[in-house]
Amino acid sequence: MLGALTGISTAAIIIYLVSSNIVASIASALLAAAWRGRNPANWFCLSIFYGLVGLLFLACAKRLEPGESDTLSMAMWIFLAVPLIILAIIVGVAMAA
Repeated sequence: MLGALTGISTAAIIIYLVSSNIVASIASALLAAAWRGRNPANWFCLSIFYGLVGLLFLACAKRLEPGESDTLSMAMWIFLAVPLIILAIIVGVAMAA
């Protein structure tokens, strides 16, 4: 439907979205490791799901001191997990009925 509105094929839009999320994930991992003192693998995975929003959150976050926990990434994982769990419950109930 979006492709019909813009004249761009749906495949091209999907390729653009996936590639922009991968670029944002790589940038997040580099930013997390080099300047923020955070786990780069964690932020790479989060930015795969959140894309540029994850990179923006990380860019605005303060640098962690040694021994300080990364509560921002924990909150982002919870915000990702809760809707997925609710969706799984709804699908499970629908399949059982």
